[in-house]
Amino acid sequence: MEGKEDWVSPARLKVPWDAVEAFETREAAWDALYVLSPDDDVAETWAANDVFDTTLSGEEIASLHWKYFYLEISDLPALAAKSGLSAEDFTGDPVGFEDDGKLVVSWPVALRAAQALARRDPRSILALVDKEEREYQHGAIHGYYSSGSRPVWFEPEWVRESDSESYHRPKRELLRVWCGATASARWDELEELRKEIKRVGDVAERAIETLRAAGQKSVADRLARELGQTVEMLRADPSNR
Repeated sequence: MEGKEDWVSPARLKVPWDAVEAFETREAAWDALYVLSPDDDVAETWAANDVFDTTLSGEEIASLHWKYFYLEISDLPALAAKSGLSAEDFTGDPVGFEDDGKLVVSWPVALRAAQALARRDPRSILALVDKEEREYQHGAIHGYYSSGSRPVWFEPEWVRESDSESYHRPKRELLRVWCGATASARWDELEELRKEIKRVGDVAERAIETLRAAGQKSVADRLARELGQTVEMLRADPSNR
């Protein structure tokens, strides 16, 4: 049976009849974008999400859609400046398009942008990786309670076994790769230096307290001043700096 416009109630239409062609064009554009979307449980998607959340935090520049992993760009010049990519790297996406004042680009372009942002700001990304590594190491030994109104206890064995999931160790390893070997090596060296500073701080505090206990308060105070930093600063957890 041949359809006619007047056989269908306007209330059942997604758009008015005179807007059907534009609607179908828009739907086809989204479909072309979705085809390039990855599986939602791979290390790349978790890593990219962390990069955008970390490097663009508090700024209305771009956001990664979690289900289809396309990138909605609100401020193209700012994203280009932060990532080091050119505006054409984004506008040149074959399946990209404008939607409600934003540039929408596919997952391959979003992935490239995430990798570029990680290279440009390795410090904040490696700080996140380091924080998650410490949390894992603690949980693998002691277990932990989940956050929320009804905390759930996770056994150390479960923590160790689940670390192979895409959003744990594989993601952390990938983020290190994206940051680059040089940045990762420097971060590791910095962490070792911070550990050594903390160790020296502990030794200094014990020595100073021993002198005070022995009645050598003036000597202890002079050593504390000459140290250049307070003992408490040296003892502070480097991860909180």
